[in-house]
Amino acid sequence: MATQEQKHDFHVTKDFSGVNTKANRTAIKEEEFAWLENAMPIGHGNLRIVPAPTTIAGVTFSASVVYATFANINSIDYYLAFLSTGGFEVVNLGTNTKTVVSAAATFSTSGVQASQWDNKTILIIDPVKGYFQWNGTTLVSVGSLSFTLNGYYSTLSGVAITGTAGQFSCTASTTTLVVGQAVVISGIFAGTGSITGYTNPSSYYIITTNGSTTFTLSATKGGAAIATTAGTPTGLTYSLTGTGYSSPVTATVAAPSTGGTQAVISLSTNGTSITGVSAYGTGLSTGTNYLTAPAVTISGSGVGQSITASLISQPGTAIASFSGRVWIANGRTLYYTAAGTNNDFYSASAGNITFTDATLIGNITQIVAANNFLYVFGIDSINVISDVRISSTTGSTLYTNTNISAAVGTDLPYGLLPYFRSIVFMNRYGVYALVGSTTSKLSDALDGVFPYIDFTKTISAGQVLIYNILCAAFSFTYNDPLTSTARVIQAVYFDKKWFFTSQGTLTFIAQAPINGAATLYGTTGTDLTKLYQDKTSAISSTIRSALLGMKDIIRDKQALKWGVEAILGGTNGNGLTITVDNENRSSPSTTVYNYNVVTWTNSSGTTIPWTNSTGTIIGWVDAIVGYYLYRYDAQQWGKYIGLTITSTSPNFIISGVQYETTLRARF
Repeated sequence: MATQEQKHDFHVTKDFSGVNTKANRTAIKEEEFAWLENAMPIGHGNLRIVPAPTTIAGVTFSASVVYATFANINSIDYYLAFLSTGGFEVVNLGTNTKTVVSAAATFSTSGVQASQWDNKTILIIDPVKGYFQWNGTTLVSVGSLSFTLNGYYSTLSGVAITGTAGQFSCTASTTTLVVGQAVVISGIFAGTGSITGYTNPSSYYIITTNGSTTFTLSATKGGAAIATTAGTPTGLTYSLTGTGYSSPVTATVAAPSTGGTQAVISLSTNGTSITGVSAYGTGLSTGTNYLTAPAVTISGSGVGQSITASLISQPGTAIASFSGRVWIANGRTLYYTAAGTNNDFYSASAGNITFTDATLIGNITQIVAANNFLYVFGIDSINVISDVRISSTTGSTLYTNTNISAAVGTDLPYGLLPYFRSIVFMNRYGVYALVGSTTSKLSDALDGVFPYIDFTKTISAGQVLIYNILCAAFSFTYNDPLTSTARVIQAVYFDKKWFFTSQGTLTFIAQAPINGAATLYGTTGTDLTKLYQDKTSAISSTIRSALLGMKDIIRDKQALKWGVEAILGGTNGNGLTITVDNENRSSPSTTVYNYNVVTWTNSSGTTIPWTNSTGTIIGWVDAIVGYYLYRYDAQQWGKYIGLTITSTSPNFIISGVQYETTLRARF
C-alpha cells in the first residue's frame, strides 16, 4: 500500500503590527514582531525601511552637546546646543551655519534648559548661574533689580533717661544730632526707667538737642514730648536714621552695560529721612538685562542713608512660558513672573508656589506648557496649573493647582513631549500618555526592553514625521542581550504600534518644526545630524517575525519553502539575508538580491566576459524595481517556524511573508 502523502500547509502573513517584547517569540500574535529595527510597520502589506540619517556638513561643535533644543527668533530656525564645557553655540538651520554665543564656563555643564518667549527671546535657566535670555544677538543674565533702603547709619551708646518728659542723654554721638531726626528704639525693655507706650520697635523724633549728648523725643515729628521716668534701660538699641532729606528727593540707577531697560525708582520721605524706595508704578521699572548690580545715586541734600541695588537672577532646573508669564522650577518651588512680563519677579502679580503635598516626592523634575495647562512633573506625580488670572482687588495672581497623578511621574527631564492632545513621557518603567487628567501606559509591548536600558545615560525624545506619519521617538542606550553590547536605539511610536530605529551613536535628540514638518535632529557628540532623511544610503535593518505554530503547536513542522514579497527601489545594494528560525536555532542564511545578474553569451552558448582597462571583469546586473517575490527551499523544522530578515539596502518594502510546511509527529 502506498504511503499517504503528507498534507502541505501554506501560510501567508500580510498584516503587520508592531514589536511585542512582552511575551516570548513563540507566544506573540502572528502579525507582531519579536524585533523590528529600522523597519516601520505602516500598515497591511507595508513594512517599510526607514531613511538613514544625514550629517550636516560643516557643523562641528567645540565640545560635546549635553542638551539641545529648537527655537525660532525673527523667523530664523535655530538649533541651540549647550556644551559639556559650559559653552553655548547655535546653528541657523536655514543656512546650516554655526555661531558661538558664549564661551566655556558661561553655563553649568549639566542641568541647563531653554524655552521661548514670543518669537524674539530665548529663555535659558541654569541650576546654579540663574536665568538668561538670548535675542539672537546678545546673551544677558536677566537682571531685574530689587532695592534695599539703608536707613540706619549710626547707633547711640550709653543712653540713659534723664527726666519725665522724654529727656535722654548719651555718650557723645559721632554724628551730629538734629531736630526732626528719627530715632528707632528696638529690643526688650529692661533695667530701670520707663518709656510710656513703648513697643518693640518704636520710632520717635528729636524735638530738642544739644547736637551731641542730649536730646528729647516725641512720638510724632514736631509733637509733644513722650512720657518717661528716669533710669538706665538695658536691652535696647537706639538707631539713627538719615537726616536732611526733604521732598523732593530723587535717586538715579545706573543703566545696564549690555542694553536693556534702565531701572527707574522713586523715594518717599518724612521731610527729614528717606522712608521708602519703590520700583513699581507708573513710570517706574525694575530694569532688565543687568549683568552686575548698578550704583544708585541719591540726589539732593541729606546724609546718612543709601540705597543698594541687588541683581535678581532666579536659578532653576526647568523653565516654560505659559499664560503670558515665565515659570521657573527650583526644588519644590515654582516661581512665576508678573503678568505679561518675562523678567519681573517682584510686582504684585508675580509670586511662587511651593508644593508641600506628599504627592511630590523630592523636587520638581520638569514643567511643560501644552493644551492650556502647565504640567508640573515629579518623580511619581503630576500636577497641572490652569485658570491663571489676576485678582481684581489685590492685583495678585490666582490659579488652580490640581494633582492629577499621585503614582506616576518621571525623573527623566528630557524624555517627554507633547504629542497630539497628550503629553507622552518616559520613566524608568515605561512610556505613558497623559490625556486630560488620565494617565495610561503605552509601552506594554516594550516591557522586555526596559530592563536593558541604561538609565545612567541621557534619555531624550522628540516628534518626527517618517513617511508623513507623525511619530514620537525616545532615544536611549540599550544593553543588547543578544550581542552583549551597549548601543543607542530609538523606540518609535505611532498608531498604537512600536518599532525601533538605530540612527547612530546619538547622545541627544531634539525636534524642530522645519517648514511646518516635525523634524528630528541628533548629535553623536560634536556633530549635527538630521534623522530619517536619506532614502538612498545604506542602513542596517532587522525584521524578526513571530514564531508560528501553524495552528497545531504540538506537532513538528517541516519547513519546505519560504517566500518574501518585496517592493524594491531602484538602488542596487546587498539585498536581503534570510534565515528560517525555529524555537531553538536558525537555519543557514540565504542572501537574495535586488537585482538580476545579466550573463552575455555568444551564439554557441559560451559566456562572454567583460573586462575594463585593467583586466578586471565587469559584472552586468539588471536592477529589480517594484514588486518581486523571493522564494527558496527551506532548511528547518520544529514546533514553531519563523523568519529573520536582515539587510543594509535602503528604501524597500516587505509586503508579505509566506511559508510552505508539512506536519510531522506530535510531541
